[in-house]
Amino acid sequence: MSQAPVRVACPDCESLAAPAGFRVEGARLFLTCGRCGAEQLVVTGPAEPPTRETEATLRVVPRAPGTGPATEPMDAEPFTVPEGHCPKCVAPRPSEALACSACGLVFTNFTPREQVLPPLLAAAWQRLQTRWEQRAAHDALLAQAHADGQLAAAGRLYRIRLAHESGDVEARRALDEVVRLALLPSERAETHSDALPGMARTTKLVLALLFLLLCLSGGALLLSAAARPLP
Repeated sequence: MSQAPVRVACPDCESLAAPAGFRVEGARLFLTCGRCGAEQLVVTGPAEPPTRETEATLRVVPRAPGTGPATEPMDAEPFTVPEGHCPKCVAPRPSEALACSACGLVFTNFTPREQVLPPLLAAAWQRLQTRWEQRAAHDALLAQAHADGQLAAAGRLYRIRLAHESGDVEARRALDEVVRLALLPSERAETHSDALPGMARTTKLVLALLFLLLCLSGGALLLSAAARPLP
């Protein structure tokens, strides 16, 4: 019988998840948490029975059947808000502040699970890291995010990038594009509203002409009646 997949108890996010990937450096083995992306050292030497220290660091339990395959390996930095920034909107965060001046978040009330990315957007963002200088790749990601209703999440990812690299030209341009795409429905609505005054003027003109015709018709009937000889 084949051995069941396993889940890893991550000491960083304190959750059980399938390893997202691993890497080997010499005799050292590192596992990546499939939930938060944190990396932890599992084996520090040749294969041998686990020591007490290893068992305390990493507990492995059989994975429940039918929970699906593990996700692809994922770098934590592209998704992690650096220190000194609001964990929600990524605005600069003064060390003594209790709440974000930009979004109003009370920092003690922040829960990371509220910022979990949709899997498709997370995978697309991870692939974009290898094609960062290709402007068309950014445009494709933003177009897909706009179509999927994930433009705000994509904008947050670009703000995280700028928090790490404040001079990133592509991130700045893409963030401006996020704002432009977000305003598209409003622009269409304004265009429609601009056309309404012209339509109103046309309607008023037609009604005025109809009123004038009615007045002329009534006047003609009165003149005709007045011109008839009395019996």
